[in-house]
This record gives sequence, structure tokens and C-alpha cells, in this order.
Amino acid sequence: ADMGDVIDGSDNVTGVTPTWTANFANMVQLAANNDIQLYVTLNNGRYDWLKNSAQAASYLTNALIPLITTYKGNTNIFAIDLMNEIDGVVQGSLGNYSSTGATWPQAQAYISTFAAAIHSADPTRKVSCSTGWHQWYNLSYFLGLGLDFYDFHNYQDTPSFPPASSLGMDEPIYIGECGQGTQSWNDAIQSTCELDALNSARSGGYAGVGIWNY
Repeated sequence: ADMGDVIDGSDNVTGVTPTWTANFANMVQLAANNDIQLYVTLNNGRYDWLKNSAQAASYLTNALIPLITTYKGNTNIFAIDLMNEIDGVVQGSLGNYSSTGATWPQAQAYISTFAAAIHSADPTRKVSCSTGWHQWYNLSYFLGLGLDFYDFHNYQDTPSFPPASSLGMDEPIYIGECGQGTQSWNDAIQSTCELDALNSARSGGYAGVGIWNY
């Protein structure tokens, strides 16, 4: 979760490494060369940032906003996912099923603060925050936080999604990841489930589907 961040003794982010900066620039250039738009996830589970506003602010000020400013208006970045599957670091039955982690109000505060800061730095940049442990069932926690679209992940051998319009959301819904539910690798299941997901999402009025991993 800290890849590329420079961290001080108090676990605050003071910047990013030159190597990370160069690698990210190279990735964006490769995307431009190949007519690709990147959906960038920059936090893979720092739940302490949901509980410690000072640490979160150091990451926002010294790492994230400089990145957003550098790539302001760059059309090869489609959107920012504020945290991959944020429900995985939130406690409770619609989070990680345990008593460990942040609360939903803490997660919501993190999301709304970061979304507002990114939109202030670059009003054109789309922002979301993915949920992954509960399919579409906890999307209501993401309402009213300033997100441009909603993103849930889904792993089922035979996926079938409810109509997007039935979920009560006020922005488009994107299925950021989908794949087989069977734990052992199975190319036949993976192939059919991805096609089922694409067809179900298209007929259900979703904004799109991301396949993971293919």
C-alpha cells in the first residue's frame, strides 16, 4: 500500500521516490502510445489512514495531490480509485466481517475528503472508490460522498447482475473487477463467466466491466 511513498518516523508521507515518479510517467506514456485509459488505484488497504486524519492528510498533500496536479487534464487517466475494495478494511457485516478495522463513518469521511480535494485540484478528474467483498449490496454507503461513479467487484462462476436502475444510485455504476468464483484456476469457467458478466452488465445498464484477471 505504501509503494513509492517516502515515510517518516511518525508514519507520515513526506513525498514519493524518483523511481516511482519515473515509472508512473512511463506507464502514462505507454497508455498514450497505445490509446489506453488508465483506471488508477493508489491505495490497496491502508486502513490506518481512515482512522488517523493526520497521516491521511500527509499522503493527500505530499503524494496524491501533486500527482493529480501533474496530470491535470491528462486524458490517458480515466479515473482514480481512492482505495481498492475499501470494505475490506471496514469492520462489520457489510465490511470485512470482523471487529477489526475502520468504521463506515471513518471510511466515508476519507472518501469525501479525498474526492473533494481531487476535484478541487482537477475538476475534470473522475473519482470513485471500489467495494469488493459484497458485490452491490453495500453501495448505499457510497452515496453523497462526491463520487463520479460507483464501482463494485464481483466473482461468480455464473454472474447475473440486477438492473443498475434498481440499486438506487445517482451516478453510473461500473463493475471494476469480475471473474470466476471457483478458487482453483479454470479457463473454461473464466471464459464463460466473463462473457456472462459482459452480457449481464450491458443488458442491465451498467457503465462498463473490468476483467480481473485475464
